[in-house]
Amino acid sequence: MLVIGLIVAFLLLSHHPSSDSTSPPAATGTPVPAVSRSGRDVAVPQNCTPDVNQKLAGLLAQQTTEYVDNVMVCGVTISPSRTQRGGPHGSHQVLPLLVNLPGAGSKLIEVVTNDDLDGVVTAPKGAQVYAYGQAFFDQGSRFVAGIHDVHCATHRTADNGWVVVDGQKSPASCSR
Repeated sequence: MLVIGLIVAFLLLSHHPSSDSTSPPAATGTPVPAVSRSGRDVAVPQNCTPDVNQKLAGLLAQQTTEYVDNVMVCGVTISPSRTQRGGPHGSHQVLPLLVNLPGAGSKLIEVVTNDDLDGVVTAPKGAQVYAYGQAFFDQGSRFVAGIHDVHCATHRTADNGWVVVDGQKSPASCSR
């Protein structure tokens, strides 16, 4: 019985959500429905100001290492997006942004889209990008953080995510 308990604990602690994770464990240990289109819609800001990046700045100041839902970022791409091919969750696009964080200056943030869930979302160098999704924090990367899960909500705690490149929003809507 102790061995089974240790195995279960190891599996729960080693769970590492990905950008297209569709059924993360709930706090009660019961699975969440695979895809929930009932996420809250959040408006895209009119202007990219440091205040848009306030929540991310706070998480970085706290040195958060956990994934955090419902985080917004805006900035300008420092180079064209690039493709990460294959892997267990398919191909992804990486949009490297320079963002202005209130009280912390400019930092590099990556926005990662999933080709299967989001469509192929690319950006040229110098594109204005807004993104809303789940923040993640890589150690040892040139980026201080990233935003992924920029698609319609796939789990209970997430709002509907999106990415906007030079005024073009993806997904256009999250209606059923």
